[in-house]
Amino acid sequence: MSNGGNRNLNTPTEAEKSLAVALIAVAATVFAGLLALWPGMLSALNHAGVLLFSIIGVAILGFLAVSMFFGGRGYVHGPKNADWRDRFNLQAVFGAIAVVLILVLASVIFATIEPSPNEKFAAKQTALETRLSDIKTNVDTIARDVGSLTNGVADLKNKGDAAEKSIAVLDRASSDYSNKLGEIDRSLKLLLDRVQKLENNANQTKP
Repeated sequence: MSNGGNRNLNTPTEAEKSLAVALIAVAATVFAGLLALWPGMLSALNHAGVLLFSIIGVAILGFLAVSMFFGGRGYVHGPKNADWRDRFNLQAVFGAIAVVLILVLASVIFATIEPSPNEKFAAKQTALETRLSDIKTNVDTIARDVGSLTNGVADLKNKGDAAEKSIAVLDRASSDYSNKLGEIDRSLKLLLDRVQKLENNANQTKP
């Protein structure tokens, strides 16, 4: 806001007073809204987000308070100075800084907000389903290998004593694969039970 060279700087004009009141009203609304939002944000953000939110939030409240202070002083006592120290200019500058910090704070919230319980459950269920699919693929692969080894052992046994050493090696390999197959089968059953329990829990928590 600019001031005329011959005016009384201790008396605000009606236009200055109206604009000062409007800016104070906006600043007060943002101030109150940020305070109301604060508790919910602290519980919704991760550790880094809480720290950044607190620092930036305090700065925003400070700049808004200073902006309202200069606006109120200008409304009552006029701009006082005709240069950059004009109270109405300072009110606008500190308010603009607060607006910039609000945009920064919004970015922090977007980047650090924790997923909701439903999102966490969905992510865990997806991870389990992916793991289950991988295990099924491994089971199928090992089953095919065991079948091939069993057929190979049968063919070698038919060839007589010359293949006894090879048969022993293949027998041991077949046994190892069978043991691995049993372990994977048990893991598969455990994962299936866990997925079923998660689904049951999700169904019970739905309204």
